[in-house]
Amino acid sequence: MLSKIYLSKAISWQSYDVIDLLFILNHANHNFYYFRETSKTMIECILNTQSIEEVIRTCKRDYEVEELTLRNSVNDFILLLKQEGILYD
Repeated sequence: MLSKIYLSKAISWQSYDVIDLLFILNHANHNFYYFRETSKTMIECILNTQSIEEVIRTCKRDYEVEELTLRNSVNDFILLLKQEGILYD
């Protein structure tokens, strides 16, 4: 996996901390996504950085998880977001 990730220019997103949700609309395929709890933490970190290592560091700080398990989860999440057209490298 590459170390840099980028947001698609075809998305809009909004975070609602009061109800602990983050929404993404992909304008290219008209799909709507929402994220809560751990996935919200991960997507917020992705929205604020281009570094996969930064995403892993943030999640490692916030959650007690083995590093290999965390790396695999983050990589799987990023691959899913790429497949959905939300991210690219």
